[in-house]
Amino acid sequence: MDDVKTGIEIQTRTQVIPVALKKEDEVQNYCLQFLQFYMVHMNLKDAIKEGDICRTSNSLKVMAPFFFCMSQNSKYFVETLDYILKTEILLPPKLALQVRAGSTVNPKGKKGKNKAADLQKENQVKELKGLIKGLGSNKTEKSIIGISKAYPLLKEITNHVDSQIHYKDIKTTHKSRSQDEDRNALIDALKDLNIFDTRPGRIIEGYEGIKPSIFEEHCDKVEQYKVKVMDTINRLKRGVPVATDEDDTAEANPED
Repeated sequence: MDDVKTGIEIQTRTQVIPVALKKEDEVQNYCLQFLQFYMVHMNLKDAIKEGDICRTSNSLKVMAPFFFCMSQNSKYFVETLDYILKTEILLPPKLALQVRAGSTVNPKGKKGKNKAADLQKENQVKELKGLIKGLGSNKTEKSIIGISKAYPLLKEITNHVDSQIHYKDIKTTHKSRSQDEDRNALIDALKDLNIFDTRPGRIIEGYEGIKPSIFEEHCDKVEQYKVKVMDTINRLKRGVPVATDEDDTAEANPED
């Protein structure tokens, strides 16, 4: 058994050739890296919902290398560094605390129901576009400014009227089949794989050489990462725009 783990030597007429029998378990490495992505993402999501400004900053520091490994020009990488730079170094302590506390909002005041302030603003812009579209042919600069200023009051009035008449907004949804079948199939597959039991030699097509951690997979980019971080920080401190990927886009997703 020890020979299987460490390898054996084949004696030839001219030289001794070591033959390594130990190989990576790519199935396990893929699952572990996926879990790492999932845990980091869920930690940030939970920190935002709870309004935990300290945990949010710590989560962003962990996610910066993830964004860098995905794309060196990721706009999320730049925004992460910009947020940390301003709230922990450049801004005065009181103003920095205000920025961090204002990064999340809780429209309905429910416990653990905070949401990102920029997402809330995106949702408001989406609703405002509907009001502007309703102006029809009267879309002038003056009318657009007027409807934009009146939007918060109109929203409050309509919500109050809807609550009094017990109006329910009926939304059309597409029916989808139950996820139980897919979930059970996934559970059965994971039982057979037994990802926490290392089995050297298992491979996944398209993910050859994958490591159990994204940090280990890109350990050869450590110096490159440090240079990129410092270059981005110096540009942000001088107010110089940083080149980013335009493909990184996020859609507003309204939540109650």
